[in-house]
Amino acid sequence: MGEILREVGMIARCFESMANIEFKEYALSKNQYIYLVRICENPGIIQERVAELLKVDRSTASRAIEKLKNARFIKKKSHPDNKKNIMLYPTPLGNEVYIMLKNDEDYSTKVALNGFTNDEKENLLLLLRRIRQNIEPDWEMVKRGGRRLYTRANLKITRKGSPYGPRPDSKDDYEIVQYHDDYIKDLKRLSYEWLEKYVSVEPEDERLLNNPRETILDKGGCILFARLGNEIVGTISMIKMNTRTYELAKLAVTETHQGHNIGRDLIASSIQFAIDRQADKIILYTNHVLKPAIHLYEHFGFKEITLENNKYLEADIKMELNLIAGQEGAAYGY
Repeated sequence: MGEILREVGMIARCFESMANIEFKEYALSKNQYIYLVRICENPGIIQERVAELLKVDRSTASRAIEKLKNARFIKKKSHPDNKKNIMLYPTPLGNEVYIMLKNDEDYSTKVALNGFTNDEKENLLLLLRRIRQNIEPDWEMVKRGGRRLYTRANLKITRKGSPYGPRPDSKDDYEIVQYHDDYIKDLKRLSYEWLEKYVSVEPEDERLLNNPRETILDKGGCILFARLGNEIVGTISMIKMNTRTYELAKLAVTETHQGHNIGRDLIASSIQFAIDRQADKIILYTNHVLKPAIHLYEHFGFKEITLENNKYLEADIKMELNLIAGQEGAAYGY
C-alpha cells in the first residue's frame, strides 16, 4: 500500500509547485508562504511552535522566518516574561498577502474536493488526521536523534553528517526546474564540460544533446536543471526505455558549484519523476574512474549489475535501482 503516501506526496507537490510559481511575485517562494499563514493565524506565536506546527526542524524554520522578516512580512518582539522567546507578528503587508493566501487555500480546497459529499470530506479529514497522528511519534523520535527500524544502505556516516564530508556553508538558493528550449545551450555546455573532462564525447551523446526534445522529452523522459538565480549550474536527464524502465543520464554540475549537494538533489528529483510514473527500475551507465559519482549512486540504492546492451563506448559499469523493492520511498528521503 505504498501508493497511499505517494498519492499524498503528489498532491502536496502539485500545490507546492503551483504556489511557488504563483507567489513568486510577492517574493514568497521555497514554501515561505506556509510560515506566513501560520503566523498570521497565530499572532504572537514563537518560532519553536511554528516549527512544531509545520513539522520542520528549527533551523529550517529559522531561515524561512528570517526571510519573511527581511521582506517585511512579519516582525519580531521579545516576550515580556521571557526575553529568549521571540514572538512573531504579521505586518500590515503580511496581513494583506495573507488574504490572498487564504483565497488560494479556499480555491485549492474547492478544486481538490470537487465531487466529494460532505460525509466523504469529513471521513477524509479524519483519516488524514489518523495518518498524521501515526507519524508524529516517529517524527519526534527522529528529530531527537532516534532511528526508525527499516533497512538502510550500509554507509559510513560521519559525525559531520554526509559520508562524503560536510556540506559547505552556502547562501546559494538554487531550484530544480524542468527543461525549456532556452536551456538547450546550458544542457550542451554542462554536458560537454563534464564529458571532455572525465571521458569523451561519443556518438550517442551527440545524438541526445543535439535534439533533446525528440530523443528524450517526446519519448516520455525528462530533463531537469539546477538554476541559481539566472544561471544554470547543473542538469540531469531521465530517458524512458520502456513503460517500466528509465535510464538516468547526463548528470553534470559545473565545477564552480560542485560540493553543494546539487548533484544529489538532481538525482533525488529524477528518481521521484520515475516513481511518479510507476516505473519498476532505473538503470545507468558509468565508468569506474568516476568514484564519487558511483558512491553517490550507491547512496540512493543503485547496485552494479551485469553490463549488457551497452550503448556507450567508455562505460564499463552498469547500475540498477529497483523501485519495487523500495515502494514505500523511505530509502530515497522524500
